Amino acid sequence: MRRWINSFKPIRIALSRLPGTWIVVVSFAAGVAETALLHNWLWPPRSAESFARAAAPSSGNEINLQVHPQGRELLVQWNPKSLPVAQGFSGILTVQDGAKQVRLPLDRSQLDTGSTMFMPESGWAEFRLEIYRDGNHYSGEALALATGVKPQEAAIPADHTVVTVLNNAESEAPPVAVASANRSENRSASRALTAKIAPAAAKGGQRSLRQFSPPTLATALGTNAPAILDETPPSINLPQSNAPLASPLNADLLPGRPARPTGNLVLRTYEGTIVDAACDRPARAAKEDFEKRCSISRETAAFALRLADGHMLRFDSVGNLRAEKAKKRWVAKASAGKSIRAKVTGAISGDDLIVVSIE
Repeated sequence: MRRWINSFKPIRIALSRLPGTWIVVVSFAAGVAETALLHNWLWPPRSAESFARAAAPSSGNEINLQVHPQGRELLVQWNPKSLPVAQGFSGILTVQDGAKQVRLPLDRSQLDTGSTMFMPESGWAEFRLEIYRDGNHYSGEALALATGVKPQEAAIPADHTVVTVLNNAESEAPPVAVASANRSENRSASRALTAKIAPAAAKGGQRSLRQFSPPTLATALGTNAPAILDETPPSINLPQSNAPLASPLNADLLPGRPARPTGNLVLRTYEGTIVDAACDRPARAAKEDFEKRCSISRETAAFALRLADGHMLRFDSVGNLRAEKAKKRWVAKASAGKSIRAKVTGAISGDDLIVVSIE
C-alpha cells in the first residue's frame, strides 16, 4: 500500500513547480483520481450477472415445501424439479391436523405435479413431506401454520333427533316435517329426512288447518313425534339407513374397486402371502398350487401380495426395494415348502400398492 502511494510522489514534485492556481486545480484532480483508484481497488465493481447469481437459489437440493390457503382448503406445493424430488421413487405427506394425523402417499406421477389439496379440520396444522429415493435414503421438509378454521359447534347427541314442523297457511298442501339425525363415527354428519303429516279432517266440505307457529320437537330415534294439532296427530317415520358416509378420507379402497387417480389415498394394512408378481396366474388354479408355482426364488425381481380372496396387489418400486432386503430369508423359507405370510401397510394407486412398511 505504501509503495502504491509513493508512486504518486514524482507527480507531486512536478506540481509544486507550477504556478499557484494550476497547483490547486491539478492537486484537486489528482486527489479525486487517487480516491477513485483506491475505491476501485478496495471495492471492485460487480456486474449484473454477479447480482443475478447472488439472487438465484444457492442449489437445487431444496424441496421448497409451501402451503397456501385457497378458500377452506390448503394448497400444498413443492418443487418438482429439485434434486430430491427428481431422484425419488415415491413420497409421503404427513399432516398433523390438531389431534388427528393424516398420511397421504404420493407416487411418481403425483410428485411430478408438485402440489396437492388438503381440507383442515382444526385451527393448527403441521405438514411434513418425505421423498424416498430407495429403502435407506430419503429427504424431507416440514412446516406448521395456522389454518384459520374455527372450532366446530357441539353436535346434537347421536341418540336424539330434532324435528321441525313447517306449515304454510296459504297453501292447501299438507305441512311437512323435516327431521335431522346425527350419527357419530369419529365425526358428526347430518342427514335430512322428510315425513308427511296427515291433513285435518274436512269441515263443511273444506279442509282447514289451525294456524300455529312451527314448533321444534325433540324425540328419541325410532319413536313418533307428537304434533301440536287439535286433529289427528301426525306420524313421523324415520327411515333407517346403513349406507356408509361418503368421505375421501374414510372410503375403503377394497381390492377390485378402482382407486382414485389423484387426491387423498388411504393407508391400510393388508395381510396375505408374498409371491412372485411376474408369475402368470391360470384362470382356475388352486390356492396351494398357485403359491407353490409362484413362490419367491432368487430370480424374483418383482413382488406381490396375494390376499385370501385371490386378489393380487403388486408392489411399487419402493416396495420391491424393501422386499429385496428380506428376499434371502424368504427364498430359504420357500425352499422349505413354507408360505411367506406378511402384513404390508400401504395404499392402492391404480394397479400398484404403494408400500410403506412390510412386517
